[in-house]
Formats: sequence, structure tokens, C-alpha cells
Amino acid sequence: MGFSIASSRSRARANRDITVPMGTCTTAAISLYERVRGSPTPADAGRNRQRAVVDAFLRAVAAGDLEGLLDLLDPDAVIRIDAAARFDGVVRIDAPAAEAGKARELVGASTWAPQLIALSRGMRFVQPALINGSVGLILAPRGKLSRALIFIFANARISRVEAIGDAARLAELDIAVL
Repeated sequence: MGFSIASSRSRARANRDITVPMGTCTTAAISLYERVRGSPTPADAGRNRQRAVVDAFLRAVAAGDLEGLLDLLDPDAVIRIDAAARFDGVVRIDAPAAEAGKARELVGASTWAPQLIALSRGMRFVQPALINGSVGLILAPRGKLSRALIFIFANARISRVEAIGDAARLAELDIAVL
């Protein structure tokens, strides 16, 4: 359970409200809002390249373009999905019981990219963001931050994706909507 904080400026724009857990003091809530609210696109050339790759990533996933997505990913790319970021209702039937509730890591873009495309139904709520100084994506259905995708880049390709859904970890991220 939580409450939303929004400025009058952000209410005029869709998906700018954020949710803060109940019991959070007003000062902490305002501080969180200040970190997550929109900011200008970074002028840094490296970040602009990152933004172009992330935008192409979004287009490929939305279009179901596996070949285009694989072109953006390092062949050895890794995706790490924390337990809270796993999609509701999607369960590996061959997963051992010991894996329940734990993060999952998949290695090799061709291993996980098709699955990402198949599970991309929530991508309409995704928007680019600067996360801890690097371009990434945030998922905010109905304006409530629920997941973040953090990308690591190498040679103009994505080499690692970390999907974060844990509320405590999300609160620790330095996020600015692009």
C-alpha cells in the first residue's frame, strides 16, 4: 500500500506520479519524488548513444523483431531478474523447487531474447529513464513505478540487463525520467 506524490506540473503529464510506501515520512517521500521526477535528456554523447540503443531495443521488442533485438545485444548478454520482477503468472514448469522466490540469471542473448519478446505485453507502460547515471527503462503502469531495467553497455551493444521489481531496491535507485 502506498500513496502518490505529484506536482501540478507532473499531473499534466501522464505516468509521472510515483508511489511511496505508507509509513514513509513526508521528507523522505518528497526526496524520492525529487529523484524520480522528469529531467532533461542528458547531453553527454555516451548517454545519447545509450539512449539510441535503448530506443531501438524498445522498438524491436514492441515489433516482435527478434533479429533486430539480437543485433542490439551482445551474444553473451546476461539478464538477471530479481524475484519481485518476475512476471505474474509466468512460471517455469521445469524449475526446481529451490529456485522459487529467488533471482534468476540467464546467459546468452539467443536464450532469453525470444522470451522477452513473448512477455513484452507491459511495454506500453515503459519509458526511458536515467538510472544511476545510465540509460535504462522504468515500468510504471497507471503511473506507479513497479520495475526498472538497468542496462550495461559494451561496444554500443547491451551486455547485461538487470530487471528490478523489489520495492526496497527500486527506492535505492537514482532515477530521472528522460
